[in-house]
Amino acid sequence: MRYFIFFFISFTLFACQEGLPTDDVISQKPENLLSKEVFVDLYYDTQLTEAAIRIEIGKGAKAKEVSAYLYEQLFKKYGITNSDFQANIKYYASDPRQMSKIQTEVVNRLTKNESKLRNQ
Repeated sequence: MRYFIFFFISFTLFACQEGLPTDDVISQKPENLLSKEVFVDLYYDTQLTEAAIRIEIGKGAKAKEVSAYLYEQLFKKYGITNSDFQANIKYYASDPRQMSKIQTEVVNRLTKNESKLRNQ
């Protein structure tokens, strides 16, 4: 769980380092803009993917190969490309308040699922 928190803090700092966005920055929507709801799901699945990558690396797998395969599967699930993924992250991160809400949603979902797993 501490890795997730570290990732969220890092991502928040990245999103905030440019200062508050102007309307021009926020309005630059990617061609394949995901709805906020779908982006939250994607962001959640990204965190699970990152955790799976760390587990596989811990078992001796090669990071680059595991990462490429798992992200390929993730992008296939959402019908997007890596470029679409990056563009959507950039778009949503351009509004720190919105990104903070998204991160809170994802952290709450991760915490809820972690709690369910511990109680099984």
